[in-house]
Amino acid sequence: MTTRLEVDGKFWQISVSGNDAEISYGKVGSNGTTQLKNFDTDAKAEAYEEKQIKGKEKAGYVIISTKRRATDAPAISEATAKKAKAEAIPLSLIPAAGVPSPHAAVMTTRIARDKCLAGELHSTLIWNDPADLDLHVVCPSGEEISYSHKESACGGWLDRDMNNGNISLEPIENVFFASSPSGHYRIYVHNYRNQTKADSVFTDPQRKVPFRVRLRTTPPGTTDTKEEWFAGEVGPKEKVTCFEWDHAGTGALGRMVMLPAMTQPGTFAEMCAAVGATYTAGQGYYAVIKTEKVSEKKDMMLRDDATDTFEVGATSCRARLGLGAGPIKVAPKMIPAGHTLYVQSTSHNRKIPAGVSAVMMLPSVREALLLRRGAAYPSL
Repeated sequence: MTTRLEVDGKFWQISVSGNDAEISYGKVGSNGTTQLKNFDTDAKAEAYEEKQIKGKEKAGYVIISTKRRATDAPAISEATAKKAKAEAIPLSLIPAAGVPSPHAAVMTTRIARDKCLAGELHSTLIWNDPADLDLHVVCPSGEEISYSHKESACGGWLDRDMNNGNISLEPIENVFFASSPSGHYRIYVHNYRNQTKADSVFTDPQRKVPFRVRLRTTPPGTTDTKEEWFAGEVGPKEKVTCFEWDHAGTGALGRMVMLPAMTQPGTFAEMCAAVGATYTAGQGYYAVIKTEKVSEKKDMMLRDDATDTFEVGATSCRARLGLGAGPIKVAPKMIPAGHTLYVQSTSHNRKIPAGVSAVMMLPSVREALLLRRGAAYPSL
């Protein structure tokens, strides 16, 4: 059984299966810290559970939920165990050039099952184990996509995260960019928690978990997709780098939406309402149409007007424009032809002049895709 208690933005959770107890605690909304305890008998584990819950209630915690864990279900069948063993991933790196993966069909099936999305850059992890493996993508800006930060400003989205609650023996994780920024990327797998399953082949908490990652990229201006596979294994708390490379992308769609120029001055909120976009204070960006003083605290993005894609982040934009650190002056003549520079505004009431466009950073990649690429992602 799994029992979760909360108080003042903190949670404490205990899961008991047989003679094992797993305790997690931390801030609500986070995965928190996890501890594992093993007892001589099931009865002792249950007694410990009861004592701990009573202690937390006395401390002011309130029970939020009590439910049966997937791992409390009857032991997996012999046929399922054999299937898991049969699908165990060989520890080899398969060359990309014309060598199909024997697990391509498995991955295709899971992608369809979980309705994973794809794009210009697309990485997918599969494994056959109750362990909680996590797929991480480090973007050129340094922003890292993972279970704790599923969407990046440059448009990467972890749209499927598994084995962090309910347990599957056929899990998948998936990160995609509809349109990707150029730069240096790193993709790695982290064994966050080596969960076990009693009366199965997954009883050793120190086991290494086999996995396979597929990377697909589509070079700008082509429809040819390059596919690479990595296979490896990862032990408890270990991290394994699968791919690290310099990528040439079309540019970031990000979480941004263009706010077209209005016939009269308007606020960011008014411009968002005109296109049906979510307005968030401090997430609006105005176009540089005259010489501006820009603080080192202000974010920037450089738009390629022809492709409607962005160079995201002040660091990247400053480097592209040859600007130094600290407070600077930016003039329109410094901006490359065919591009528009947008600077973050923290003012709620700032009026954008008539005839001048703006940009809004949206709360999610989903909303950005719906507004900008809805036809390509009808399932959203």
